[in-house]
Amino acid sequence: MKKYELTNETMVHEGRILHRIRALKDFGEVKSGDLGGWIEKEENLSYEGAAWVFHEGKVYDDAKVYDDAKIYYYAQVCDSAEIYDSAIINDFARIGGAAQIFDRASVCGAAYVYGRAKVYGSAEIYNHAEVYGFAQVCGKSRVYDVAQVYGNAHIAGVSEVSDASEVKGYAQIYNAVIDSDCSYMVIKKFWYSSGTLYLTYTKSNGKWTESAFRGTSEELIKRGYEESEISGMHYEACVKLVETLEREAQDGQQIFIQR
Repeated sequence: MKKYELTNETMVHEGRILHRIRALKDFGEVKSGDLGGWIEKEENLSYEGAAWVFHEGKVYDDAKVYDDAKIYYYAQVCDSAEIYDSAIINDFARIGGAAQIFDRASVCGAAYVYGRAKVYGSAEIYNHAEVYGFAQVCGKSRVYDVAQVYGNAHIAGVSEVSDASEVKGYAQIYNAVIDSDCSYMVIKKFWYSSGTLYLTYTKSNGKWTESAFRGTSEELIKRGYEESEISGMHYEACVKLVETLEREAQDGQQIFIQR
């Protein structure tokens, strides 16, 4: 038995005809007969699991909501975006492009996730934050206020990106707080011809992140010398650069200019 039907109540939204949905049986927090939000076609909302569109939520184009995912209030999912597992899209949030929101992640407020971005784990995107491009936000990380995460940036662990910060390019943020554009530095490993080509230093925890490596300056230098004399020398030079900039910034001026 199908779990919902398209009613005769319709609306035109951005040139698409959307249909209000009605539950045909009890599942999750939904009861038989409950009216839901709006979808363009049956392919937008799975008949399996407890996935549902509540209130005035809208799902259209080739977007898909499935498993136990929920769309609440005025949230919108469009283009070819996918919302699944136990993910929640709430308030006025919008998910577009080929973005994927899954696991127990949530996007709410007036946040916007698009492009080929992925938000997963228990990550939260809210307020007016934007995540796009090929960016990924995972773990227990939070991106909020009017922060932007884009490019190939990766936010993981228990990290926070807030205020008007921009995390971009190949930045890898792990267990760090980014509250301005000068909270981190990305250094290209020009001495490498293959493999991981970027190092990220985060000021809040004094740590370096590179692919699977996460550690202190001392640990980074030690790792470098274990690879080769040349690598060790270059890593040591990167550390000295950051230490010099931090000493010069003790009066509170910005140390890393990202723009």
